[in-house]
Amino acid sequence: MKNLFIMHTQYNILSALTVVQQEYFNDINDLLVSAEFDITEEYSKRLKNEFHNVGILQEHFDRTGVWNRATVFANKYKKAKAFLSDKYDRVITAQEQYFDTLLVSNLRKANPNLIWQSVEEDAYYTIQPVQQVGSSISRHVAKRIYYDLYLPLLYGKNPYYEIIPCYGANSGIQTIFLTFPTAARKELCGKDRKEIDLRCLIKATQKLYEENQEDCVLPDKSLVFLSDLISRYPNKDEVYHQICALFITHKRDGYQLYIKYHPRETTPWDFPSEINVIPSSYPSELLLAKNQGKNIVFVGNASTSIIISKKFGYETVSLIGKIGKHRNLDIINFYKNIGIEIV
Repeated sequence: MKNLFIMHTQYNILSALTVVQQEYFNDINDLLVSAEFDITEEYSKRLKNEFHNVGILQEHFDRTGVWNRATVFANKYKKAKAFLSDKYDRVITAQEQYFDTLLVSNLRKANPNLIWQSVEEDAYYTIQPVQQVGSSISRHVAKRIYYDLYLPLLYGKNPYYEIIPCYGANSGIQTIFLTFPTAARKELCGKDRKEIDLRCLIKATQKLYEENQEDCVLPDKSLVFLSDLISRYPNKDEVYHQICALFITHKRDGYQLYIKYHPRETTPWDFPSEINVIPSSYPSELLLAKNQGKNIVFVGNASTSIIISKKFGYETVSLIGKIGKHRNLDIINFYKNIGIEIV
């Protein structure tokens, strides 16, 4: 069988490679990345080692307007069509944006029996709606003209584009791969939900990140704070005091203390020298994979790293109850459901 993965983020790609290891290792697997991050040459080489053909679309939309997207969309669509094979048996997406569903529509013309599957994106909670209406009527009208009239006029009817409450909810998707399938939001409960296998997730993590990385082996009985960008915290002083309190409590219990800053962090906190700093460039997913089975507590806010930490079996703590993203009750309830401690 021949499969096409259409992915956007690094976590999407990790999920895609996990599904390859778990379900489709003996198939021909192509990867098309409509990148929402900058892809280095080294990372690109790793992708090409794991997938049969890899296409990378590095252009980014300017999300401040509507009409300035047209040129970028046209360039991406032209390159994507040139990359695609004549026929695929499956397509696996992460986001059902207009671009993605237009490609699905084209693939279905070549193969009416095309199987459409998905990997998780916002499968458990929503921070903001997938389709943002905007703050003004004029912006909303312009956006509807763009999607409902302009794009169909240029590229033909797109029967698979739907206004949906979350990615994965498109009516054309038959199966969705999830880290925690029983905790999926209600809009996905009608889908065939398959659980991501932990062993395959670990293997995919090592394949994507291990090369040219020094081992980051932590001692048993450690606490690691996985920090977001500090500028993103609405009350960074409260975050500092909260994590200091956790450091003090766990130090009394004999834990080694660590912090890993966000890779783009430029103004780190002034913690005491006894707090060890893990290199910010070291992938959090690889840190989790390398130290599995140890008594390590991982602390964060609201991120995929926190979810993966729990999947790997670590004691996991989220600060979202006091300092999180608008104290989103959906996130809090999901974390409690899968066993993440809220402080």
